[in-house]
Amino acid sequence: MNGTGINGTEVTHAAAAVAGLGEPLLEIRGLLVDYGQGPDATRAVNGADLTLHSGEVLGLAGESGSGKSTLVMAATRLLRSPGVIAGGEVFLHPGDGKPAIDLLAAGTRELRVLRWSEISLVMQSAMNALNPVMTIRRQLTDAIAAHLPHVSAQDRRARASELLEMVGISQDRLTSYPHELSGGMRQRVMIAMALALRPQIVIMDEPTTALDVVTQREILEELKDLRERFGFAIIFITHDLSLLIEIADSIAVMYAGRMVERAPANSLFHAPRHPYTLGLLNSFPPLHGPRVAMTGIPGSPPDLRQLPSGCVFHPRCRFAFGKCATDDPALATAGDGRLSACWLQHGDAPVPVELSLPDPGRRQAGSSGIAPVPPPITAPPAPVTTINTSTAIQNGSATSPVPQTTQTTPLLEVRHLTKHYPVHGVFGQHGAVAARRRLLSRQARTPQVVHALDDVSLALPAASITAVVGESGSGKSTLARVLSGLVPPTSGELLLNGRKLAASQRRRLDYAKTVQMVLQDPFASLNPFHDIRYHLSRPFQVHGLASGRADLDAKIAAVLDRVSLTPAQQFMRKYPHELSGGQRQRVAIARALAVQPQVLLADEPISMLDVSIRLGVLNLLGDMREREQLAILYITHDIASARYLADKIVVMYAGQLVESGPAVQVTDAPAHPYTQLLLSAAPDPARDAPVTLRGRGAPPSSVNPPSGCRFHPRCPFAMAICAEQAPPAFSAGDGHTGACWLLDPGGDHSADDHRGKEDSHKPPAELTKDPG
Repeated sequence: MNGTGINGTEVTHAAAAVAGLGEPLLEIRGLLVDYGQGPDATRAVNGADLTLHSGEVLGLAGESGSGKSTLVMAATRLLRSPGVIAGGEVFLHPGDGKPAIDLLAAGTRELRVLRWSEISLVMQSAMNALNPVMTIRRQLTDAIAAHLPHVSAQDRRARASELLEMVGISQDRLTSYPHELSGGMRQRVMIAMALALRPQIVIMDEPTTALDVVTQREILEELKDLRERFGFAIIFITHDLSLLIEIADSIAVMYAGRMVERAPANSLFHAPRHPYTLGLLNSFPPLHGPRVAMTGIPGSPPDLRQLPSGCVFHPRCRFAFGKCATDDPALATAGDGRLSACWLQHGDAPVPVELSLPDPGRRQAGSSGIAPVPPPITAPPAPVTTINTSTAIQNGSATSPVPQTTQTTPLLEVRHLTKHYPVHGVFGQHGAVAARRRLLSRQARTPQVVHALDDVSLALPAASITAVVGESGSGKSTLARVLSGLVPPTSGELLLNGRKLAASQRRRLDYAKTVQMVLQDPFASLNPFHDIRYHLSRPFQVHGLASGRADLDAKIAAVLDRVSLTPAQQFMRKYPHELSGGQRQRVAIARALAVQPQVLLADEPISMLDVSIRLGVLNLLGDMREREQLAILYITHDIASARYLADKIVVMYAGQLVESGPAVQVTDAPAHPYTQLLLSAAPDPARDAPVTLRGRGAPPSSVNPPSGCRFHPRCPFAMAICAEQAPPAFSAGDGHTGACWLLDPGGDHSADDHRGKEDSHKPPAELTKDPG
């Protein structure tokens, strides 16, 4: 595909002028990037044109391997071997009347001066980007000293303190090491370091991918404030298009190294002009409305070494016609300030309705950002029938609920489960303060524990999917590990098919055969030195389920076919690195299904996957529940995917269950303020009014949890009783419960500490929303 060159640049400049954006800061024209050289070179970026304007948030979206990170790394000359810039131009406009700088022609010394002072970078994994053996202060001051050697040590330390406070972290954390900080704190440190020299451009490469939705929202809100304060522009790289639409001014979509669409964020969401963009938008389960079947984008991204002829997307495009397979469309104007590389927009073929919706225009300034609290509706929650998601997927609609079969005895059940971990030293302390407190603790001889789980009761019926949602550290994964038998509980009962299991029984092979687990990271859960046949042969051999090689191969082929990895013989010979992320996760699911379990524990099975692959895994789990009659525990911090897949949602906070009920009712009529917080933090492009999460605080210490309701320090509706007494689970109707004093039907509690609420014990409007 040819780049747009001067024409594309003129279009984006005109659009920027209409939108009121500033002058161009960074111009990329016809950039070509290869991996390798000569005839074996693979083109990773092909003719990319991009312009970033002053004060703009420009989003780069696309699946893994689309060229997003390669593009910005090449433009900033940070590309590592074997990456090679094969052509194009990149100009930085420093402003103040200074001439443009040709970044591709700049020398090493000039680039060192420009980095951090003009362009800075926030990497994806803060834990890997920060030096684990250096304190936060040392890392911040080193960055300053490298570029401003004339600044005194005292001034550098003062600047480090200022930077940390600027991103909302207390100065006493300057003496901490990276492992002593939470994931959100580490990412804030990376942002502080990127802003140390007040650059004009900040590049953020998947900065919130590993964070839960609340932490992600807080980081984005902090970033929005800093941008308004200092006026820098942002290039935000992510595969999460729903998130980009909320925070970006304009979005460029990449596929197989090509730019396929560029438009204002609001226009892209409401009126996409390329089938790939439409597919990405249809890959995100919505937070509201009826649950309907979603298929996302069929197939997988192409091998860059063997690209299809014509439009590179045509093998996956449901609108493709003859010309798409032979001619490569250029990125050209598709409306006011929009660019699209699609023959449907520039040829004679009729344009599908989905790609010709009216453009609503650019969103008003300030209307993007933090998701709002749903509008108050004072009617009580209406009963919601639990639907059979798998059947709905097969039928193509979830508007006609299929009643679940009633089962009196759950397959797996826990009652009053508690899991505490002993603390060695003082949890969460650091530096000299930690040393003194460790000494005092030893002298006092008062053992401390981490309250990972406290009094958790949960039942998993056959042929059902129960989702567990909550922030990082809420106890979700610990619950799965206890249920799988990987770690023993401190107290509580575990029942399998209604029969209580002793601790010794949980370690037996027959229990492992009944209850299987799918781990979060498909990259780490498969040994890279063994092929897929070896990985799938292990459960059959350990449990004695195969007799001879021929029988073993037949069983492996059958289980691969069950997870839609065909032809099986081809996949059996492959190694993990030869598979896509979605295929690796399907292998992990196949390994769990090999022993024909009754219960499947899926711990964040889609968090490491591309958006287009996630739906395939979710639909597979739904299909497995239906065909295998499995009881599935689906653990996630993505409440939208929980709503799409699960029959029931359980919300966890600080080691306790705070809400439980039918999936649609929990999301559409939350019974607990914490669930409302999760919903407000989740990405939702359909929202258009910003709210703030400021003042909501952080999760409590798991060593010294608050008295009463553990959420009360963060709750805007907290009353005096909330700090004194832990609430039981009150009914919110039709199997929906919430552990909140606001739901107490006979409540007569004092409102002295109700934080401005008028009624002494009246549920707020946000918690009495009618889901129907």
